[in-house]
Amino acid sequence: MKKPTYQELEKRVKELEQVEDELRESEQKFRSLAENSRDNITRHDREGRYLYANPASLNFVGVTEDNIIGKTRREVGFPPELCDFLDDRTYKVLTSGKPGQEQFEWESKDGKAMLDWRLYPEFDEDGEVRSVLGISRDITEMKKAEVELYNSYELLNAVVEGTTDLIFIKDLEGRYVMINRSGVEFFGKPKEKIIGKDDTVHFSPEAARLLMEADREIMDSGKGRTFEEVFQYKGKTLTRLVTKVPQIDQEGNVTGIIGMARDITERKKMEETMRKNEEKYRIITENHIDLIDTLNMEGIIQFVSPSYCRALGKTEEELLGTRSMDLVHEDDIKETAEAMEDLYKPPYKCYVEQRVKTKDGWRWYGWEAKTVLDENDNPTGFVSVGRDVTERRQVQDALKKSEEKYRWIIENQTDLIGKFDRDGYIQFASPSYCRYFGKTEEELLGKQSMLLVREEDREKTAKAVENLFKPPYKSYVEQRVMTKEGWRWCGWAAKAVLDSSNNVVSLISVGRDITDQKQLEEQLQIRQRMDSLGTLAGGIAHDFNNLLVGIMGYIDLLDLDAGSLSEKQKHYIDNALKSSQRAADLVKQLQTLSVGVVSSKASVDIYEIAGEVFGMLERTTDRLIKKEVGMKPGEFYVTANSTELNQVFLNLGTNAVQSIKGRGVNPGDYIRVTAEDYIV
Repeated sequence: MKKPTYQELEKRVKELEQVEDELRESEQKFRSLAENSRDNITRHDREGRYLYANPASLNFVGVTEDNIIGKTRREVGFPPELCDFLDDRTYKVLTSGKPGQEQFEWESKDGKAMLDWRLYPEFDEDGEVRSVLGISRDITEMKKAEVELYNSYELLNAVVEGTTDLIFIKDLEGRYVMINRSGVEFFGKPKEKIIGKDDTVHFSPEAARLLMEADREIMDSGKGRTFEEVFQYKGKTLTRLVTKVPQIDQEGNVTGIIGMARDITERKKMEETMRKNEEKYRIITENHIDLIDTLNMEGIIQFVSPSYCRALGKTEEELLGTRSMDLVHEDDIKETAEAMEDLYKPPYKCYVEQRVKTKDGWRWYGWEAKTVLDENDNPTGFVSVGRDVTERRQVQDALKKSEEKYRWIIENQTDLIGKFDRDGYIQFASPSYCRYFGKTEEELLGKQSMLLVREEDREKTAKAVENLFKPPYKSYVEQRVMTKEGWRWCGWAAKAVLDSSNNVVSLISVGRDITDQKQLEEQLQIRQRMDSLGTLAGGIAHDFNNLLVGIMGYIDLLDLDAGSLSEKQKHYIDNALKSSQRAADLVKQLQTLSVGVVSSKASVDIYEIAGEVFGMLERTTDRLIKKEVGMKPGEFYVTANSTELNQVFLNLGTNAVQSIKGRGVNPGDYIRVTAEDYIV
């Protein structure tokens, strides 16, 4: 085999050095993109150690670069369970060589966040997976149906200053009025030595002529164009992919040119190397979902990002030079125009949501726009960043309809509905709640609910509240509360509101007035006691009736021998028989109480009943108390049960005798019983 010559070896060394330079530049481009990205971008080796973490990920985790590079997640201090999860998903990508995607919750230094995490394998020249690129995005607000848009100026500045492409603006004379960081690096001069100078200062005469002729063609035609330009610079032939568009003021006059140039010289030489790195850049580019455009002062589109074209289903050529307002739904044009009025005055920015005609039909987009100012702070155009907010709007509309429905239910609900914080302070009171307590919502909000509860019921209420802080997080309690009508019984069914970690954040209680129910319960208890008493009375009556049978039998036997008895003894026997009969009637009353049988009634002479009762009172009570009946026999008759009427008169007479403290008869010391067309 022939040995290579020194010249051949030198050529190969130069080629290798050139390849290394290309790879280094490619890595620099990746880092430039990654370090200006708001997504969390990391790279791990096969042992799970951090090879790279961009500023966004360092800030999100809350560590410095020195504390993370070269360490595993466990060594950095991630929670063990989270390490197991992240390491397992990373290992799957390493072993399968296929991308992966997960969504998980992260406890960051700013609180809990939901992340969308995408993993991509990176291959070495032998096709083996050498590392894993991770890109995660905080989608917490999307989950809550809220989308935060980038500040337009900061986003535009990040795009312009963070890109590896050379971006510039020239005036009509071809002098640079703006150039980004990549442009400064390309010329290798301080920015102040570039601004205000034309290409004749920076390039060779021939290269300057070619560049300025292309610029003049764009400005004369008033149309933008994308093309490749080849020129000599510092002894090298450079090839750049250039997009140039005229800069147009609000009167429609061309005031200069806006250009974006990408050096593709090395790509032409190192197509294979760029192919291997293409996947890495494609991932970042295709996952950039925001739409970016620039407009002149008349609202004519000057620039659109690839994502913009994909969303609308149009090519860049179809969009450039058209009115952006033509893409807006006619019902949203007025609101959009009013919002854009803020772009003409400090702070030169606005936000608006509008429906845009996309390839998928009308979709809601939220746009954050900012005015581009020249060196004299005069507006020269607008830059806007848009994001699809259709799902958030749909969620908001659904929530609004749901809120209106439930608000109507609550406002027309007769039950009392209240919401309280963990300490029992009122956060919400339904209209029925306010009416029940006779207070306005303002008077109730922020007040301690326990103050409305009766003192005797507060202890059991507090115990019911304790049950709301443990499974099943609900309770029921009946209590007396002070309402506009005084103390009323109210039954409350309460339930705790929990967060995602099952922590109690508030309490919801639904109450109903149960005063009538309580009264019915008390009446039922009385009725039950009366039923028990009737059962007892029936038993006593049965036993007592058996005794009376014997007593009355012996009295009847004595009455058979009345011929041998004195008149006084006959009188005693007669009285004993009458008393036994009354006792028998009383037993019947007890039996009536026990079985609910209606007693029999007949025409009764009041004088006969009154005389019998007062005669007994005369014999059994204080004889110094005068008892007399002021009526004649057969004068008054009533339809009644004679035994029951006898008991009524006896009760009245006994009470009257017991209440008399003095002796003799004074005016008004008498019982008057009257009856008129009345049946007892």
